[in-house]
Amino acid sequence: MSAKQRVKLAALWSMRAIGLFALARWLTRRQFAIIGWHGVSILDEHRDQPNYFLAPETLRQRLVFLNKHFRIVSLETLVEQHAQGTIQPRQVALTFDDAMYDFRESAMPILKEFSAPATVYVVSSTLDAPTRADMLMLRHTILSSRLSHSPEGLPELPVPMPLSTEDERFDCLRELRQAIFKLPQEGPERPEYVDRMMAAFEVDLSEKVRRRVWDYMTNDEVQATAVDGYSMQPHSHLHRFCPEILDELAEDTRICKERLEKTTGQPAVDYCYPAGRWNRAAAKIIAEEGMRSGVTCGAGLNSPRTPIHSLKRFVTGDDFSQLEFEFAVSGLQSLIHYFTKPALRNEPPEVGGSSADAPRDS
Repeated sequence: MSAKQRVKLAALWSMRAIGLFALARWLTRRQFAIIGWHGVSILDEHRDQPNYFLAPETLRQRLVFLNKHFRIVSLETLVEQHAQGTIQPRQVALTFDDAMYDFRESAMPILKEFSAPATVYVVSSTLDAPTRADMLMLRHTILSSRLSHSPEGLPELPVPMPLSTEDERFDCLRELRQAIFKLPQEGPERPEYVDRMMAAFEVDLSEKVRRRVWDYMTNDEVQATAVDGYSMQPHSHLHRFCPEILDELAEDTRICKERLEKTTGQPAVDYCYPAGRWNRAAAKIIAEEGMRSGVTCGAGLNSPRTPIHSLKRFVTGDDFSQLEFEFAVSGLQSLIHYFTKPALRNEPPEVGGSSADAPRDS
């Protein structure tokens, strides 16, 4: 832990100790929080990818805190209250992006312990055939390889790259990601590419593959999860960033909505922007396609003044300490931003960017 991080945590501990977290929860009681997570580890995925995966014990710790200080309600409940203009006090909703298999394996048993509802955002192209998160597998392959240099003879890396430090490994990963982004999002090319990289970098992931660590839920599993009482909602068809595909966004949204409703028998009307990349033009399009809400990755609490198609969320992983989580969800962070970032009081910042800037599995 860096000295800066230690100072920050000490300051947050002091704020909590003197009651500022509790005061903030009272002052913001008529606003609601939406919590965003991605994967929950089946094995130890959170150790080298903590920004994406959450350890099961971390999820349980988060829910203990939320259950003590808030009412955990469905996203649908909050959307309905937002439309009425009256928010009941101290409420939070839970959301999980990407509909990975680990939701059923690791998250559901813990959610059931707390009788906690949750919304799961589904990329509908993953319903066509068994699909895995190739970008996450590629990242794990590079970070866990014991080679000191990238293998010779890879056309994607004409010159072997050093792998001695974490920064060097991430440089290598960026080069290989550029190659994978050129491959079709649907079909066998991406899985075959990652399998080739696993062999070249001499990494054995057979146990993780067997345990379905990087698998998305199948069509039948998404259907079963809906039957189990969880809300399965649109996360786009191909997980492309909305500001990049405005001309195609309406069709992409329509396909996702139709596929998901056919699978689950539920209305698919609560949208999650891939990687949180959104702008007002995208919000207008998804609204025209029947989406009643849209969530971003902009941090903050929501009130009736927050536009319903650009709701804020606290999106975290195992890289976020429990103290930082409590600071954010308790509303103190939002109160500070209310005075320091007045332009963002009611709406998160628009976020664009290129698909090459972030992995598909975001």
